[in-house]
Amino acid sequence: MVGLGLRTLECSKRMMALELYASLAEHGQAFFADYVSRMFDLARWFAREIDAAPDVELATQPQANIVCFRVTRPGVDDLDALQFRIREELVHSGAFYLVKARLRDRTYLRTTIINPRTTENDLSALLMAVRAAASRQSAG
Repeated sequence: MVGLGLRTLECSKRMMALELYASLAEHGQAFFADYVSRMFDLARWFAREIDAAPDVELATQPQANIVCFRVTRPGVDDLDALQFRIREELVHSGAFYLVKARLRDRTYLRTTIINPRTTENDLSALLMAVRAAASRQSAG
């Protein structure tokens, strides 16, 4: 016997698909396609900025809207700990939200570009804030 629960309308839960349907009906598919393309383009732009920077290392080229990077500092023995401290400072300040990611046995800072109001200026400001935090954290 086949379970029919997956083939019927949800009764006791709110209709989760309704919000998606209403958004698509109101804005159309092109609106969301443009949004996704813009977020992916911003991630690639940010990755190019990081690649051009001598003091920041890109983990991998972004495949979507997520960019992982880490600060490199000559003379800092534990770069993983430095990334952690940078993240803590920025998140605590409320200026930016970053998470940490573990890739190839290294700690990276990770940003997910999702806010439709995000601009290249915002990402430049993020990079400047990361550098400033790195200076403070590696000096202390």
